[in-house]
Amino acid sequence: MNLVKEIKVNGNGNGLFLKIVLGALTAGLAGAGGGMIKLYRDVGVLQTSSGIEKRVDTLEVLARDIGTDRDKRTIIIQGFRDDILDIKRRVENLEKRR
Repeated sequence: MNLVKEIKVNGNGNGLFLKIVLGALTAGLAGAGGGMIKLYRDVGVLQTSSGIEKRVDTLEVLARDIGTDRDKRTIIIQGFRDDILDIKRRVENLEKRR
């Protein structure tokens, strides 16, 4: 604050100190505004999901389908095993009758 008193004492009326302070504040405000705009644009790009979210959704659907297919195959294989055991049992019964 000595600089302010010195400027007033010397009678320098052009307000150099005030101009410097206002210039620094304006530059800071402009920089912060530019940063906020860039941040807003980056968030907007992320919100529109540049295909990553769609890919993740597609992969989740695929994983569900694979799980469903695996469950179906397990049921089918178990059915085959049951059929094979039934056939073996019938063959054994036929062999015992002879």
